[in-house]
Amino acid sequence: MKTISIEMKEDAYEAFKNFLHLLPQDSFVIYDDDDTPQERERAIVHRYNEQIDSGTLDAFESFEKMKNGLRA
Repeated sequence: MKTISIEMKEDAYEAFKNFLHLLPQDSFVIYDDDDTPQERERAIVHRYNEQIDSGTLDAFESFEKMKNGLRA
């Protein structure tokens, strides 16, 4: 099976799910993303991207430090 992710407005979501049910039952699986961990992960990624964009790299370990740790 292949996987796609689609983000859409709430009012379109139900219509889209109904459309999918026109397909054979064993041809798809719907994974609702109402999961809090997924939202938390997105927030973390967003925060890291903001830090990278602003040049604040304190949250990231230095490559040199990592490289030296591997040689120990």
